[in-house]
Amino acid sequence: MFWDPTANRVRTESQLQYGALVLGSRPLERNGAGTPAGDEAEALLLQIAQRAGADVVLRPSDAALALMARIAVLARLRPDQGVERVTLDSLLPQLVRGCRSMADLARADVGAAVLGALGHRFQSVLNKHVPTHVGLPSGRRMALDYGDGSGPPVLAARIQKLFGLLDTPRVCGAPVQVQLLAPNRRPAQVTTDLRGFWTGSYQDVRKQLRGRYPKHSWPEDPLTAVAEHRPRRKG
Repeated sequence: MFWDPTANRVRTESQLQYGALVLGSRPLERNGAGTPAGDEAEALLLQIAQRAGADVVLRPSDAALALMARIAVLARLRPDQGVERVTLDSLLPQLVRGCRSMADLARADVGAAVLGALGHRFQSVLNKHVPTHVGLPSGRRMALDYGDGSGPPVLAARIQKLFGLLDTPRVCGAPVQVQLLAPNRRPAQVTTDLRGFWTGSYQDVRKQLRGRYPKHSWPEDPLTAVAEHRPRRKG
């Protein structure tokens, strides 16, 4: 059994040798593919994959990465819940099962492996303490961006969507980072104290943006203004 670096896969073959000289070889499997089965093949593939790096050989979906980030936040902010962080490296021993090549690993379902590592009883704990979305005064829900799980979750929304939202949403008791976006989708203000922004620097931001975007809504009192999911342009 050996690693074929050209094909990026584990192979087994029978060789006819004269001393160190290989006179001929043939695959041992009936299908002629030279692909072995069994724990030894998986162990060899795991060794090669670990050497290359899990972040190189695996192809997790955005959903799988987002789930891993939420788990990391829960493990970091609420260690009392008993949930451990899930990493790509920790998933490799599970994902190599049934695989014989790097191509097999690239097709592995990382998301399913993450859920399996989390466990069914902890999924409800995760959803309770680290939600995917938060509700807005408009009645809509906005997704939270957890990044890689090492920093605060981010709520990025157009300023008009957040009118009437008095306090900063919290995850595991910690405030999220609110990015209040101008009509050009760029942050006009970044804060973890939403109420402080409304009662403080909002007036300066309002003055600046109202001059640049006069057709958008810029009420004097954002605390009582009606949140707008879609822009309502004047005139």
